[in-house]
Amino acid sequence: MEFTMGLKRNFKILWIDNLVYLFIKLELTLPVVTATIERGYWRMEFVEKELNNNKADQLLIDGLVTYIERDVFFKYHFGFWLALDVSPVA
Repeated sequence: MEFTMGLKRNFKILWIDNLVYLFIKLELTLPVVTATIERGYWRMEFVEKELNNNKADQLLIDGLVTYIERDVFFKYHFGFWLALDVSPVA
């Protein structure tokens, strides 16, 4: 009877020790993993913002060209451009 009670008590201690070990291991590795993931997301966000900024810059430049050269666009009638019959470059 004492032997089985001792085994049961030792099993509980081993189980609790194993659980405590797993919690300590998780507590020590979680900050490192979290920081690594955050750095990866930060890099992805940085690249995505840079790509969007480049697209926005190009759109702004295109809009400025048409605004600056508006007198050229207003000077010619729309039919003039249709009469040119320019095929798109492939």
